[in-house]
Amino acid sequence: MKRVDVILIGAGSTGLVMAKQLELAGFQVLIIEKRTERGNHSRAIGIHPPGLRILKHIGILEEFLSRGTSVTRGLAHVGSVQVGSISLASGLESHDRVLTIPQFQTEELLEHSLEHATLLRGWTLTALHQHSSGVQIEITSGDLIDRYECAVLIGADGMQSTVRRLTDIKWNGRTYPFRYAMADVADNTDFGNDAAIFLNAEGLTESFPLPGGIRRWVVNHQFNSINVDRFFEIIQKRTRLFPDIKTCSMFSEFEIHQYNAEKMYQGHVFLVGDALGVMSPIGGQAMSLH
Repeated sequence: MKRVDVILIGAGSTGLVMAKQLELAGFQVLIIEKRTERGNHSRAIGIHPPGLRILKHIGILEEFLSRGTSVTRGLAHVGSVQVGSISLASGLESHDRVLTIPQFQTEELLEHSLEHATLLRGWTLTALHQHSSGVQIEITSGDLIDRYECAVLIGADGMQSTVRRLTDIKWNGRTYPFRYAMADVADNTDFGNDAAIFLNAEGLTESFPLPGGIRRWVVNHQFNSINVDRFFEIIQKRTRLFPDIKTCSMFSEFEIHQYNAEKMYQGHVFLVGDALGVMSPIGGQAMSLH
């Protein structure tokens, strides 16, 4: 049975940051990821100053700043009328801002920063057994089976965490009754690098700049589901702005959850990221928190 210091299950943004920090601390790290390749979805786009400070600590902040868009202000609207603004960047430090960057690029930059950690893609955790000095695991890929032993196992494998399930750590929380939809389109607004929020009786609308002249739009709604046409109709009605539907490069719907694991660790097994707890991603807070 092969042995390493630490095994990480999950190669998302949280798992990769953890792997990099462990690598810098001198540990031998193995990452197990069930996806055969990185996704190409923009997904979580916001990195707040605490997240940027971690990227600075592990030596890759400048690469993120060169790829991302610095969001300098947030604009508040009631209906379509601007009623206030707030600064999101002090200008004093390179990490003192909110940065937007597609999540697949975040994962790409983090993965490429790894120098010694080993990443195995296309393998799934199927069993784990704890003993006095560590953890033994079994992983599978198709008909192949492999086994490893480690001093510490870290579950960074998302809301449906296999690590959490195999350690019988309880998962408590709820899903909110309303839904959200989001889309990325070519930016035809005058907002520049500003984020914008629109409040009215029908719900919340948010808008964030992305690199490459793209803008992310997010709306909440109380329908079971909406299509792309309805999504853009809602934005136009609430904001009096008209994003170009023909340039839509991504559209998806999602629910808002609030769940927490009963405990962060059990024996030699630890949980991080969405495996430990999920919260509303609105405002780009969830990924930075993890």
